[in-house]
Order: sequence, then C-alpha cells, then structure tokens
Amino acid sequence: METPKREIVRKALRPGSIPLTRLPKGELFIYESFMDRFLTGNLDFLQKLTEISYLLDLDMVAIPYEKLQSLKKGSFSFISAFFVVVNIQGIFSTWLKHFGFIETLRIIARDSEKLYSLSERYTQEVLKCLSVIKEYGFDGIAIVDDVAGTTGPFFSKRIFDKLFRPFLLKIIEKAKSQDLYVFFHSDGYVEELLNDIVLCGVDCLYTWDPVAKMDVYRVKNLLSGNVSFMGTIDLMGSDKKKIELEIERAEKEFSKGGLILGSSCGLSEDIPVEKLAILYPKILNNMK
Repeated sequence: METPKREIVRKALRPGSIPLTRLPKGELFIYESFMDRFLTGNLDFLQKLTEISYLLDLDMVAIPYEKLQSLKKGSFSFISAFFVVVNIQGIFSTWLKHFGFIETLRIIARDSEKLYSLSERYTQEVLKCLSVIKEYGFDGIAIVDDVAGTTGPFFSKRIFDKLFRPFLLKIIEKAKSQDLYVFFHSDGYVEELLNDIVLCGVDCLYTWDPVAKMDVYRVKNLLSGNVSFMGTIDLMGSDKKKIELEIERAEKEFSKGGLILGSSCGLSEDIPVEKLAILYPKILNNMK
C-alpha cells in the first residue's frame, strides 16, 4: 500500500527536476532506551517503533534483522504507513562477530582465503531472507557494516574487490529483483570506498560520521547524482545554531530530492531534548 510517507521517501530516492514539497525524515537506528524515554505502557518492540515514529513525524524507519524472526506477517500493518527497511549485518561485521577485531585484521592481511566459506554461508542466509522481507511488505534493506575507522577503511581495495564486492553484488541483485531499495551504512572515514559501493547498485548512503569528518556535500559532488543520501545532522556534537544551519542548508541543496533528513548517528537517550526538537519539533508535544 502506497502512503504519503512512503511516497515522499521514494521521490527523494529518485531526485528529479521538480522540487519536493518537503524533505522526508528518517532514521536507521532508534534505540529502545530512547523510545522508553518518551513512551509509556506495556508495548512490544514494533509497537514502540511505530509510536515513536509517529511522535517524531518520521517518514522512514528501520527494523533490526534480529527482530524479524519475532514478527508475524500481519504485524507489519502496525508500521505500514512508513517506508520501512530491515537492517542487515554486513560481511565485515560478520567476520568480526566470528573472529574478533584483531584476528579479523590478521586474517585479512595474511590468510584472506579463510574468510571465503564464512562469507558464502552468510551470503546464502541473507539471500534466503530477502524473499521473506519482501513478502512481509518492507520497502528495502540497509546493509549495516562499520568498515572504516576515523582515518580510513580497515581493508585494502584488493580485499574489497576479492571479498566485499561479491557479497554486495549478490545481495543487491537479489534485492533489486524483489523491488527492494538498498541502503548502506558505515561509520568512519569511508569516502574512498563509496564510489565502488555505489557502482554495486546501492540506492542510498548513510555514512556521515562527524568524528571522521565525512561531508555529504563533498561526496555529493564526487558521485555526480548517482546515489541518494540520508542522515547528516549531528545532534550530539553540534550546538543548536549549527543544527539549524545544517537543516537549512540540507533543505536548500536537496530541494529536488536526494536526501532523507535525519541524525548522523542514530537516536540514543544521550541526545539533549532541546537539540532533538530542532530536527523533530513535534516531540515537544509528546513529552511524558
């Protein structure tokens, strides 16, 4: 079912020559502790996510992959007014989960063949899940993978081509065959990998780690309109005046689409309400 919220997100993901009536707003990461700050009552996760999405007046929201098993097919109707994606762990994060950070870096440097079987097993798991994601009525997936530190990626271009790109290509090809949009998220300074990631078919990048000095406007110029973006507003590190200016600039430079406005690092309980309300003013009407 197409709704006004889902429709404006789709328009933003396909920027054109006609200005949007407004920029859509969305978040990939909303922590339960943040939700509990504003919600009362005995609610399950999906009910909380739905309620907080209305309170913030979001257009797009994400459900963690691990919550998928607990959802019943009909339960998606709670949140179906929104453009909803499923956050899926990326391949680098899968290596980290299996081997740990230091051992993963050692394997990448000395014995990368060791990663093949793990990568293939996980790829097949995700491919099977994509049909369920589409059947449930979700709009897309977000590949969530922190592949870089503040100074650059944790692996070389050779490793990207050998181990990372094949995972992306298989997942994105299957997702597109299911008419699902594909988002990609990483913290850190990931700029040197973004063109390759976009060429794999990613629709939207959420990679604006303020600590790593990632700049959406510089990347926008480098990628020449081949991808859309989300996030960009630093609610933790910026003061209120800078947040206002960042929102104003985003609304001006992406007036014809190409951006889903939101926080740069997700919504946690640590964000001061007075900063949160600049981006999401309706929340002030719904304080406990």
